Amino acid sequence: MTRFVVMRLIPTIGWGEAKPVKRRVNAHPARSGPSGRTVLFGVDQPQVLLDTFVGMNPYASYLNGRDPVEVMAATPAALQSLLHGLTAPQIDTPPAPGEWSIREILAHLADCELVWAWRIRHALEMPGATVAPFDQDVWAERYAAYTADAALSTFLALRQWNLALLTTVTTDELSYLLTHPERGTFPLQELLETIAGHDNNHLVRLRERLHVEA
Repeated sequence: MTRFVVMRLIPTIGWGEAKPVKRRVNAHPARSGPSGRTVLFGVDQPQVLLDTFVGMNPYASYLNGRDPVEVMAATPAALQSLLHGLTAPQIDTPPAPGEWSIREILAHLADCELVWAWRIRHALEMPGATVAPFDQDVWAERYAAYTADAALSTFLALRQWNLALLTTVTTDELSYLLTHPERGTFPLQELLETIAGHDNNHLVRLRERLHVEA
């Protein structure tokens, strides 16, 4: 199994410096996909994401300098627009063996929104807390239980709930830290960037799959 060695810049509290730390990422094993590109995070990835995986945030390349909360707020409409008019076979059929169908991607987005919801609230309640990782592939083994409509509705409701919470978050609170066992220590702001970049990552892949221009 291929694994990437990631350089994370972990802030050293009180020193104002960044300390580079090598970490192995075990939660998202990579493999060669049908297109010849690398499959990471459950989808076929372009080289730009793999290049930026060494650094502060592997999803930063998908933000293009945009505010992460604005990106998060735009995702529901963008996602619903892409899904409009799709047939059941288009939604339920994986593009290749070992890759997720659109229905499974929707279930993944709903699951992730559950995780984001907890992590945001945990950071606000207990700055410096350690969050638990999760294995997305193990969670995906149960995705046959979910319809696309149920997955989409769950994602939309949770995203609205999280966006409402974020209207209460202050600038100071964005610096509250979280620690991930595999990804190190990072501020709440970086978590929001991860959420927004994760959104755009899947939107980009969906547009490619459906041959839709941004």
